[in-house]
Amino acid sequence: MSTKKLLMFVVNAGFAEEIIDISRKQGARGATILNARGGGAIHKSIMGITIDSEKELVLSVVDEELVSPIMYAVTAEAGIGSPAHSICFVLPVENMTGTVANMVPPQLDEEKLEGVEQLKGEERRVSLERRQGLERRQRTERRQSPERRHGGDRRHK
Repeated sequence: MSTKKLLMFVVNAGFAEEIIDISRKQGARGATILNARGGGAIHKSIMGITIDSEKELVLSVVDEELVSPIMYAVTAEAGIGSPAHSICFVLPVENMTGTVANMVPPQLDEEKLEGVEQLKGEERRVSLERRQGLERRQRTERRQSPERRHGGDRRHK
């Protein structure tokens, strides 16, 4: 399994899709877009109200060998001098879950897997108990008369 890296692009609002398209052409498989607000040294002020620039963050986990081609392609097509005004930085990814099967580390031993299965079972049990409690409350509320549900006796109105 190759080493994974997290590419983080900060772009002007409305340009995230462009960054994702460029990244995919270089081999990236997907990305997440987050809305953000710039907090730099330059602020616009209109009628006494400070306006911060709207930004988008594009996060993409890629194989280490794809980092440079993606960064250079994005810089060439949507870098600082472009309307997208993108900047990029890279962070190491030590471990990850909740992704496609080929990204799960193969070195998990049986003991760890059993622990994960126990946690999943506990989560399912708690979820079931919450659902059952909600259903009991809903049944109780349905059994109550309309007067009790709405906080008073309607005969006196």
